[in-house]
Amino acid sequence: MKDQEARVIWASDPSVVVEDHFRALDTSSGKALVVVDNCDAQQLEALQRWALSRTHLKTIIISRRSLAIPDVPLVKLEGLSDQACEALLRRTGQKIPHLTRDWIGRIAGNNPGLLLYALAAQRDIPERPVLASERQKPRQVIGTLLRRTLLASLPADELDAAQVLAILPQVGIEGDREAELATIAAVLGRDELSVRQAIPRLEEKHLVVRRGRFVEVVPELIANELAAEVFKGAADRITRLWLRMMMDRSAQDRLLRRLLDLSDYPAIASLLDEILSETGWFPMLEDLRDQARRFRLIAEARPRAALPALQRLLGHLDETNLRSVVDGDLRREIVWSLRPLALRADTFSGAAKLLLCLAEAENENVSNSATGVFLSLFHWSHPEVSAPHSERIDLLQHAANEVSATKRILVARAAGQAVAGQAVFWLHHGEGMFPPEEPARLRTWGDVWEFHASILGILRGLTRDQDQQVRETAFHQALESIRELLHISILENDLHPLAVSCFETLGELARAELSLRSGVELRSGLDLIEDDISRRIEEAAREGRHHYGASTAKERLEAIRTQLQDESFGGRLKRWVGPHAWGDDYADVESASSEEIEPSSRHITQLAKETTTDANLLTPELLDWLLTDEAQHASRFFIALGKYDSAGIWQDLLVKRLPAPNGPWAFGWYVKGVAKKDRARAEGTLDRLSLDKPDHIRGILSAAFLLPATPGSVQRLVSLVQKRLASPSEVIAGIRYGGWVQPLSADLFVNLVEELEDGTTETAVGLTELLASWLYFSKELGEGLQEKAWLFLQRSALSEDRHFAHSWDRVATWLAEKEPQRFFDLIERLAGIPGGLEAAKVFDVLQDHAHVWRKLLALRRDDTLRSLLQIQLEDGRRPFWLSWCLEHFLDTDTDGEVLIRFAVDNGERGALAVANILDADRDGFWRIAERLITAFPESERLASRLDSRVGTTGVIKGSFVPTWHHRMDRAARLLNHPHSRVSQWARQVVDWLEDYIRNEEKEDQERFIWDYRISRRQLEDLLTKRDSPDRLWAIRRILKRAPTKDVLELLTLEDIKEGLTTVDLPEEERKKWEACLAHWSHRG
Repeated sequence: MKDQEARVIWASDPSVVVEDHFRALDTSSGKALVVVDNCDAQQLEALQRWALSRTHLKTIIISRRSLAIPDVPLVKLEGLSDQACEALLRRTGQKIPHLTRDWIGRIAGNNPGLLLYALAAQRDIPERPVLASERQKPRQVIGTLLRRTLLASLPADELDAAQVLAILPQVGIEGDREAELATIAAVLGRDELSVRQAIPRLEEKHLVVRRGRFVEVVPELIANELAAEVFKGAADRITRLWLRMMMDRSAQDRLLRRLLDLSDYPAIASLLDEILSETGWFPMLEDLRDQARRFRLIAEARPRAALPALQRLLGHLDETNLRSVVDGDLRREIVWSLRPLALRADTFSGAAKLLLCLAEAENENVSNSATGVFLSLFHWSHPEVSAPHSERIDLLQHAANEVSATKRILVARAAGQAVAGQAVFWLHHGEGMFPPEEPARLRTWGDVWEFHASILGILRGLTRDQDQQVRETAFHQALESIRELLHISILENDLHPLAVSCFETLGELARAELSLRSGVELRSGLDLIEDDISRRIEEAAREGRHHYGASTAKERLEAIRTQLQDESFGGRLKRWVGPHAWGDDYADVESASSEEIEPSSRHITQLAKETTTDANLLTPELLDWLLTDEAQHASRFFIALGKYDSAGIWQDLLVKRLPAPNGPWAFGWYVKGVAKKDRARAEGTLDRLSLDKPDHIRGILSAAFLLPATPGSVQRLVSLVQKRLASPSEVIAGIRYGGWVQPLSADLFVNLVEELEDGTTETAVGLTELLASWLYFSKELGEGLQEKAWLFLQRSALSEDRHFAHSWDRVATWLAEKEPQRFFDLIERLAGIPGGLEAAKVFDVLQDHAHVWRKLLALRRDDTLRSLLQIQLEDGRRPFWLSWCLEHFLDTDTDGEVLIRFAVDNGERGALAVANILDADRDGFWRIAERLITAFPESERLASRLDSRVGTTGVIKGSFVPTWHHRMDRAARLLNHPHSRVSQWARQVVDWLEDYIRNEEKEDQERFIWDYRISRRQLEDLLTKRDSPDRLWAIRRILKRAPTKDVLELLTLEDIKEGLTTVDLPEEERKKWEACLAHWSHRG
């Protein structure tokens, strides 16, 4: 203002200003600006009148009230944006941990003055404060400042009232909560009536806000200061309040919450510690069960007292008791209590040990169970665990020597997760009253290598454990970990000692006695490591360098591979017929893309040829192994064996193994291979099997199912069914999939169906699937088969197999196209069976697969809709499939006449059936509703049903308000309808929709934007304004504070890219979004 040669006159309070001051300063010769601070409602009217009556004088009125003066500009001062707060905090030059910075910003409400004030308090706090009161200092000084600033001139009666109302976070004053205020006032010796009379004045000063039946003192830090003044030196008041509220658990919980907010005050802290002691609220485990949630809340405020309490209550319980006694809500509350304790440095070890004991006795299968929490604590770069890394290693090393094998398994898993390359950190500090501790960090590469080497040592020891399951778990975790460890220990010019230890461990694993699956897992691990190393070598070569470390690592890797090589016949058989390693599968995929024979197929074929050349190679033990589930590719081997076994030397041996679980299939594959060269010989093989032996019959069936269908194979199956050596359902199960029926002629197929038909529902289901397979290959159903198909449809319609619904729908669609009326008749017969249509799972084929209804709608739309409506009219329970069909196939804009006729023909019940399926977002809804009400003006049920449809929505993203507005506009068009009943109904709809909209707009605030009342619709509008600074603010706030689901709903790919360039995100969060952008960009 000096540059303008103007004077600024500041009035700290309106009481020092009179109208004469305004007159004296309002001169044309001088420039003056009057600023009047701390204006409240009583002075505003006069100040406005005086200021507006002046010609030259400029006036600024400062008030905490929301002002609305016509034609006067309003400047609303609110907290800084998150980005501005970050910038302010950085410019102070004070080194403050990121988590503490966020905490200070939150308690200061992003107010710049309070931020700086809190920083001044933070400056003198040690980096790792010991006392809770030290860590809370910014919170205390802000509360004291607010108390001194905002309440300095508060009249005594209003101050007394504010103290009474601050005792609880919310105090009940109306309805069934009215007695709360009386109770508090009586214990404090205050007059209840005076408090009630002061509430409106405190509201006017924005020190109290109403929350329904409750009032709340704001800001929270002032409420804490006021409550602390009441309790200071009078702790007995807390006891009396608690006892007076004994019958009101809700009030007690709110009192406890206030005490927790004051837990840094010595008297309150001592009280809370006593509550947690052996003589307090939780002497026994059952007491903890009764008040587990309260324990968790107290533990957040008094972690050092909570940990010994949990150790006392749980430490003596063995695994059996921990599993059976500590369950349900009690277990969850205990785990939730331990989570913040495990993040703190001073309680980490004790909390982690308790979590390990609970995890050993785990009885829940969720990610945030005791097991999940324990496993997540040890990652070397965890952003919120404060315990030193050496303490984490010591705990794992000690636990690795526990007697319990389950605990050692958990240690192996935790060690694996401690060095995982793609870790997800879901365990975070809550928004408590303390600033989160700074996480422990590994400062140098030397520290990183030392930590990883310690983890490798733990896993290496557990791979030699006496318990097999421990060894297997450690084996898997070691393999996963070594790949990550080699990423950081294969250096440009050499191998770090950590890499040397990794290769030594791999060598030990290769020399151990491995199961087949472990051997495959080890080979896969080596394949992946080799792929990583090869990429490094190739990248260095492109840059003209030689990567000595990677080259040395590749040599060490090849030496380990040599130890795994087993070129014996048995070794090669298990490698190629058993589960494949990653590298072998990758080679198959690569060959398939170049249309070459898969390497694994070549090897399997070669093994089969060797077997036919030297029968001694395939020992009885290896043959038995081929019949196990572990031989995943046995089918290819047996097919090749049959193809090349021209002498038939293996035929009898496979016949002898028909009793084995997989014996019939092995025999069938072998016969399929024989048929590839000589079909007659294959048929002869089957003919020679005995029909007196059940095992032989199973072999015949397996072979018949695998061989391409011929008249002979059809006759073979029919003969088995006729002789009752095989059931129709058994035969159908083998031939209904895989295209077995495709080569058959129509006559053969008809003969097969007729022979398999036995009149049972089970067979009808199978034959319907067989008919669906036949139709899939564009075959026709002859006249005789059509009749049978209608019977199969009716008998199988009540099948409870949902997978069968697709086959039923395919057959029904084909038949309905030929004879639509017959399908309607079928539906009518099913409707006549009590609960028939509700139980008919065959109609649970939704979306693009409901072909039969789509076909009927295309052929006879009106009849189809009437049929569906009739079902709804007669079936009281209205099956889900019927609702789906009507809601998705019905077009109220074009089908209105059909619906109206149906309603008129069937009376009120018909009108209700029509109303049930209407969609209020369609224009046709309002035309049909108008005509229905006109036709049935006396039906209150119909009006109510139509109301319910107006209030029914599907899945809506964002706010409901636009939907309600659209429907209200449509209803408003009927307000002047000539029929009084229609206009009356429309008025009712408009009235309650207006209430809906008002209530929704009150609540329609994005939860992650707590400092402004912004709805989803307003936020979306901001994002559309490309040149507005508000758009960038919105993008930043969404990226920084919104849940991932909301980010993906609100922001485009370009929005996220733009926001990342300006918003200061935590490193892990930024990496997450950068990885997502890279993935989405790659996928297009």
